[in-house]
Amino acid sequence: MRSIKIMAVAAVAALSVAGAAYGLDLGSSVGNKVKDGAQAGSKIAIEKQINKDLAAKNCSFTPKTTDLSCDLNDILKTLKDEKTVAEQSGFSSGVDIYAKVGQGKDPKNANLGSDRMLKVRTELIKKVSWWDWNDMAVDGDKLELSVKIH
Repeated sequence: MRSIKIMAVAAVAALSVAGAAYGLDLGSSVGNKVKDGAQAGSKIAIEKQINKDLAAKNCSFTPKTTDLSCDLNDILKTLKDEKTVAEQSGFSSGVDIYAKVGQGKDPKNANLGSDRMLKVRTELIKKVSWWDWNDMAVDGDKLELSVKIH
């Protein structure tokens, strides 16, 4: 709850600075720099909050399986909620999602990494088509999701 308040305060502060830039005649280059700075600060605050919310899911694969320790429907709901926040803030069109998919190791299943990647692509990426996805294979069993707002 505290992080939502912090994000709200950051967004209000950014909007206040942007509003001041519009309200005052600061000259086009100075006014644009103030407005751009306010927008960048708001963008960073929103990106950090989304990444914090995704990290809180603490998602990983059960060793030697494609089973996850987290609920994919919960992740989908979080991404939909974050989309709403991004839209209300004006940043919904420039968001990329990064998925680091742990490949794990199982001598009995040489396709474990591919199976995990397929699961992420069909159960997450296919269902969240409003933002661009970038997935990469990494060592271990974690599933790490993060966003970058351009």
